[in-house]
Amino acid sequence: MHSIRHKALKDAEGLGLVAFNAAARVSPPSVPMPTVRTWQAEHYLAFLPRTSGDHYGEALWLLALATGMREGEILAGRWRDLDLVLPNERGGPIWPRNLTRHSNLLQERSGVLRLRFHDLRHMSATIALETGVPVKVAAERLGHASTRFTRDIYLHVSPHMRNEAATLIGQALNSGRPKPAVTKL
Repeated sequence: MHSIRHKALKDAEGLGLVAFNAAARVSPPSVPMPTVRTWQAEHYLAFLPRTSGDHYGEALWLLALATGMREGEILAGRWRDLDLVLPNERGGPIWPRNLTRHSNLLQERSGVLRLRFHDLRHMSATIALETGVPVKVAAERLGHASTRFTRDIYLHVSPHMRNEAATLIGQALNSGRPKPAVTKL
């Protein structure tokens, strides 16, 4: 809201409608980032079987994870050249509220950490980056103009990434050096 008021008052000031832009004299409020949660592979593997035979279909969940598409992109069937509409059990549109309720129910039955549907987007980006997809490619797939935004918002350091980093650092420190002798006590 601050940025909208700031822009409106700046325009009004430029047109001579107000003497000064009061919004320029105050700091914008800080907006806390929502806590992002993702699943580990074992959580996804516990969840996926619950979607088999589901009236929304396994395709919806696979699509969300494989592409990182937003809920609105999946439900509205609008995403670049993808021609897809996922119907509800009666052939009509899936309403976001119903998807949220259904997703929560499936997650509860699976015994996994409850995620927002949008967290699947974060999970998709994390999986892509963990498996070596370049940040530039991940950013493009998510529709971001900046790799910085992708890194800052969607890159989550997982236990797998920490272990991989430790292994790579260990290899770099030990390359070309003789291995320490192991002595038996």
